[in-house]
Amino acid sequence: MNTFQDLGMLPFAFTKKNILLLLALLVVIYIGTTCFLYGRLENNIGEIVQHHTVHLSSSVTEESKLCDLSSSLIKSALERAKSESCRQSLKDTYCFHLDEDIELENQCPEFDKDRQGKFVGCFNSSNLLSGYHYKFETTNDPDYCLQHCFRAGYELFGLNSGKNCFCGGIKDVKLSSKIDKSNCGFAPCPGNRNVSCGGISSTSVFSTGLPEMKRNFPEFFELPGNIEERKKVKILFVLQLNGRNTRQVKRMLRTVYSKKHLYVVHVDERQNFMYREMKKLEEEFQKKNIFNFKVAEKRFPTIWGGSTLLTMFLEIIKSTLSDENFKNWDYVLNLSESDMLLLSLEELEHNLGVNEGKSFLASHGYNTADFVKKQGLYKAFHQCEERMWRIKDRKILPKNMRLDGGSDWSKLRFFGRKFDSFINVEALEAVEKNSLRFREKIKKNEAWSSTWINVFEREVDFESRNRYIYEGISKFFFKEWTDGQEFSPCGFEKLTNIYAFKKNSTSKPLPILEILDGCGNNFQILLLRKNLSEVNPDPNMEEFEIVDSEFGTGLDLKEEVFRDVLPVVDVNSKATVLFHWRRNSSSPDSKTTSPLINIQWWNSMGRLVKNELVKPYDSIYGGQYAELDLSNLTLLNDVIPGLWSLRIPSKEGDKATVETKKELIQKISGIDSHTLDFHPSNPLPYQSPNIVVADVYSNSDNLTCSIFMLTTPQSILPLHDHPKIDGFIKPIKGKLLISSFSWLDEEEEKLLVQQEFEKGRPARFDGTRTISSDDPQVVTLGHQKGNVHSIQAVEPVSAFFDVLIPDYGERPCTYYQCDEANPIAGQTYWLKPILISPAMAGALYLTVTESEINNSN
Repeated sequence: MNTFQDLGMLPFAFTKKNILLLLALLVVIYIGTTCFLYGRLENNIGEIVQHHTVHLSSSVTEESKLCDLSSSLIKSALERAKSESCRQSLKDTYCFHLDEDIELENQCPEFDKDRQGKFVGCFNSSNLLSGYHYKFETTNDPDYCLQHCFRAGYELFGLNSGKNCFCGGIKDVKLSSKIDKSNCGFAPCPGNRNVSCGGISSTSVFSTGLPEMKRNFPEFFELPGNIEERKKVKILFVLQLNGRNTRQVKRMLRTVYSKKHLYVVHVDERQNFMYREMKKLEEEFQKKNIFNFKVAEKRFPTIWGGSTLLTMFLEIIKSTLSDENFKNWDYVLNLSESDMLLLSLEELEHNLGVNEGKSFLASHGYNTADFVKKQGLYKAFHQCEERMWRIKDRKILPKNMRLDGGSDWSKLRFFGRKFDSFINVEALEAVEKNSLRFREKIKKNEAWSSTWINVFEREVDFESRNRYIYEGISKFFFKEWTDGQEFSPCGFEKLTNIYAFKKNSTSKPLPILEILDGCGNNFQILLLRKNLSEVNPDPNMEEFEIVDSEFGTGLDLKEEVFRDVLPVVDVNSKATVLFHWRRNSSSPDSKTTSPLINIQWWNSMGRLVKNELVKPYDSIYGGQYAELDLSNLTLLNDVIPGLWSLRIPSKEGDKATVETKKELIQKISGIDSHTLDFHPSNPLPYQSPNIVVADVYSNSDNLTCSIFMLTTPQSILPLHDHPKIDGFIKPIKGKLLISSFSWLDEEEEKLLVQQEFEKGRPARFDGTRTISSDDPQVVTLGHQKGNVHSIQAVEPVSAFFDVLIPDYGERPCTYYQCDEANPIAGQTYWLKPILISPAMAGALYLTVTESEINNSN
């Protein structure tokens, strides 16, 4: 780095005697410090060597325990991280990430190293440079300001009033007059008090060594009519895919595919449906002896802005260069599933050929300094749990590093970014038609004008928690549909797929159920949603008028649409209501598009379960939303299946301004003792067993239904699990106490087991709850949450109806013993397996025959 020439220094003076005394003092300090460090090193050399030969990860982990973790960013990350391994890696990165002062050798031909830091002049203005203004209260000095302006691509930087750093160009100073440089030497720099940072109302200006900022816009070349005159290049298309919209991927591929180019597909490691569909497509190509399309076997979680995104791209480039069939290409283009070719592939090839040897990147705009700040480059991040965590401020970036950003090719307008086929139905049809206009063999398909997206596929989503609800809904609707048909159906066999269908951009997304019947026939059933909202305009609400409202799940806040086309609202869900408002023409100007409202949530028994204020919202669609997390309701007895409603009370009168209703689906809500014809005597005969189990229904592929009766207050169904099974319990007689534990997530459990594997398996105690047939509720014990549990009778002769999905099959339950007699809710304990519970050894097992079931019905 050149010294800053002619930079006004703060005044100082030393006599010859003072200088000699200062030198003598420095010599004494140097000798004393050297002797001390040598003795310390000699005494501790063995300890130091031993310390640094310990494995890095264990050393980092131990030392990070002593690190100050009081910063708000790292505290927030640690509170939100789910696994212990992620929390530890966040601590290690935070404590041992160092801001290194690195200077790069900038080899850009436009950069003039000799001109960097040269004094341009002192100007009588406090806001001379118009590019960008930084204010560094404690760190500003000439070098610090230079690097920030250099990073953003400016040719000049200026210092003013000590803390001000300005960036700009020659055009800013061309019409300004210089003043004597002594006027820029009176404001000390907070980062170096021995150097001045301009004057109070004057600015000292220097060169960054960069030329005037210019944007080079590529010229578009029309496609020659003569095919021989068209330029030819070979392109490697890297398709980086997420989500489930395989149909959109195939539409995009149709516009860019040619046998002369190369195609490598990477599917996010979490997206199994997309990966399977792309592998099928690869097999179709190979069957036709076409080998320019392949799916990458090595997969990464491609988090936006994450390090794995770059790792994935570099890995693919590396793999192509070592593959004889893929190593020869001229250009590489990176595309996502939401990209779409706006012009034709032929036009793209020709324009790349004309500019052969040049790379194309479109900048985000002129204010690079603001872009750098917004992109978080002054923050340190760490990746774990498939996301990026912001953990600390980054105070230093490498010197002489010019930054820019944006998207490739947007200036040539070949690719349209982020087409959402859920929203941009007509736009996709238009660009697809335009990009294929030179290919006569491809005829327009009616499907182009609509959207189909797969949201459920039986094989891939077999373990989805909503699978059984989806199948129950499908079975019901299939029966409803076939009952009105003239043919004799073979009966419902299984649900294979659910699709989201949109006819156009303004239509509501509708679910399509794909069902297989017992004869092997496939049916697709389109469901129409019925809105049960009732709108009564409130004359006292003058500024806004309610248009409509709807219930759903999976609300996309950006587009204000429900992505879940078959919303399943069970006891563990979040129900969302979306209102649409219209501002009255006579109303005054407002910064919001909706009013402050009071809303009331009412359950199916007509009981008010939540009353809340919803703040005004500014939306281009006039939307306003509110959520109800059913799992967090204070009283579990409030979560009752049936038709729920939401109301916006009128300011005057009893009638609600809006009342919206939604069915809360519950798997076994209709079961009670009368349904099951269960009426045991009370008290039971002498010497009855403590536990009686009666099988009601069993299907080895789907579920098991049973009745459990606990005959005395001392009767207990001991601590046990349901291996990879969801359980649902409904009391049908008496009162029961349920105590449950939840399994930990995989990473957290692995960390604990590695440390104390002999103790058994760790689980977190959920607490206890009492359920009663007088106020019945369905308790869900999932395959992870609440999976280990015990059930005890509180009253004599207490019973419950039990549903297990799927059946145990060949996965018997395991009985456990907790290492703590009185566990505390929220704490983790060790559960040790035991061979068999003594309490279950004397249980009486009964089997209800099919004829008995029919007779009871």
